[in-house]
Amino acid sequence: MAEAWARSAMVARLKEAAAHDPRIVGLLDYGSGAEARVDEWSDVDVSVYIRDADFETFSAGWRPRRL
Repeated sequence: MAEAWARSAMVARLKEAAAHDPRIVGLLDYGSGAEARVDEWSDVDVSVYIRDADFETFSAGWRPRRL
């Protein structure tokens, strides 16, 4: 099955943000995307790697989760 447009757009936004934020030193897709098993129901499983020296400021600026 094809990858959902929303998932594809989210992955593109993550890559774009990481490319323009020097605090981010890496992204790792460890889910179905990394195993070429993406379909219309796949979520995004990604680890974001932040420079140690920037972790506190990065996490302080993160948007709070709204339920």
